[in-house]
Amino acid sequence: MIPDTEPHDLDFLSLAMATALEDGFKEQNRNVHPVAFQTKLFSEGVLKIPCEIKLGSRKFGVFIFPDVNEEAAAHFAGVQFIYDQLEGEEAIYFASAKLPAVDPVNPLAPFDPFMLVRQENKLPSGPYAMWWPTEDDSRFSDSPARPFIRRAYEALNGIETYVLAALLKGLGKVKDDTRSVVLSDELWAEPITGLEQMPMVISASVEKGIRFHFHPKHATASHRKRFWKVFCEYGESWRTAIQREGGVAEWAQESSALAWWEKVEAFAVQKEREDGSLSLLGAVETEKS
Repeated sequence: MIPDTEPHDLDFLSLAMATALEDGFKEQNRNVHPVAFQTKLFSEGVLKIPCEIKLGSRKFGVFIFPDVNEEAAAHFAGVQFIYDQLEGEEAIYFASAKLPAVDPVNPLAPFDPFMLVRQENKLPSGPYAMWWPTEDDSRFSDSPARPFIRRAYEALNGIETYVLAALLKGLGKVKDDTRSVVLSDELWAEPITGLEQMPMVISASVEKGIRFHFHPKHATASHRKRFWKVFCEYGESWRTAIQREGGVAEWAQESSALAWWEKVEAFAVQKEREDGSLSLLGAVETEKS
């Protein structure tokens, strides 16, 4: 089946939990603001956190289980395994009864457009880029993010209309029954809050395809690599599903995005070979505050 996304069933409970916890802290005269719908990004996938609380130097991930069963218990056991490796963080849960002791399962989820949020307020100003040199990832030629960006372009080649529709549904910009959105000749760009509350820009055009841009002062090289990895895998899941269902003839749009990226990639590698310098790759500028 072609991948599709619907709002998560626990969204209401997550928001209700955050509100109830904040009210409880207010009654204790404590200035604590629980935040719903958080994520942690790993190379293997995304951990969805219904609610997060910061108390002093410690951070608590709050997980909600409407049904008490072995599936819920195994999920939380997997969550605990991850949190045991995070310094200063702890996982707790709310359920109608104690979860049974079971072996853990992998609690990480694949990338989902509903993990992205439209940003109505202004993002930090300045350029946002697909890649830029950092102290621990200084050369694009050798960057661990480079193959994932390439894989994303290869996966989306010719099926951008499907994937853009899914992304826009996640951002609440098109109706739920929208199957395809044609990319424009003009660049479209939208500020969003990405995984791990990262300020980002998503953009799309016929020439350059679907792109994600990060703020160099906010995103680390590690976050950038992990994001491109989970997104390219999302694109590959689309491609596999579409091929299984017989192709893209109905809503296909001729694409030049992969060819554009191949030129950019070749230019960047050549420039580094000649003088070793490269700044922002695939950059867009946001409005000044």
